[in-house]
Amino acid sequence: MSSVEHQAFDLTEQENDDFIKNRFEVVVRQHHSVQKYFILKVYSIVLLMLMLTAALVSVNIFVPVLKEFNQRYYYMTFIFLVPSLILLIALYIYSKTPYLNVILLTAFTCCMGWFLGIICARYTAFEVLMAAAITGVIMILLSGYVLITQVNLNWLGAGIGVALIGLMLTSLVTVLFAFVFHIGRVWLICLSGFGAVLMSLFILYDTSQMIHKYTPDEVIECAIALYLDVINLFQYVLILFRLSSD
Repeated sequence: MSSVEHQAFDLTEQENDDFIKNRFEVVVRQHHSVQKYFILKVYSIVLLMLMLTAALVSVNIFVPVLKEFNQRYYYMTFIFLVPSLILLIALYIYSKTPYLNVILLTAFTCCMGWFLGIICARYTAFEVLMAAAITGVIMILLSGYVLITQVNLNWLGAGIGVALIGLMLTSLVTVLFAFVFHIGRVWLICLSGFGAVLMSLFILYDTSQMIHKYTPDEVIECAIALYLDVINLFQYVLILFRLSSD
């Protein structure tokens, strides 16, 4: 091969390398753009769900007739819990079906909002507002940490899954024992504290999954996961606030 041909070959190879490099940079920029839009969309949906939930909770707290009714008939929580579970299953099945997923998501949020409103009716407005403020701060700090550091917390999944099952079983046993024995305040504080820490870990985990695992067409699934994390954390913080003030 002559020197001229050799130089032409090197030039062509360099052009190919530059082309591949430029295409790679374009793909990376497009991926980051899609990911930012996905994250923004998820948080927008979560915010709308929380706003609707807060509105329904406020109705149950500040309307005297409803507040008295909910305090008297506390078992009404189960009437809204069952449809919430059914709608949650339907949401995961039809999460990618246009319009139907929006209808199901709205219905699910309404059921959860009213369910939470019945629970909050047993607390004072100050306790509910303080619990909401604390939950909001925790959510912002934990989500901000993951979004800034881009840390992958996939390894947390199995551990917090087992811990959640243990918490559910322990809570069920506690409720059953409460019908026969007096449950100590210290035990309730420990149980609620563990629940609050666990839900905080779920916020970290699900935020990390949003960055590293969820795809752009899984907006509904991701929004539901974060929404439930916030709602559950709020309930445990609310219980802790009541127990610490007694």
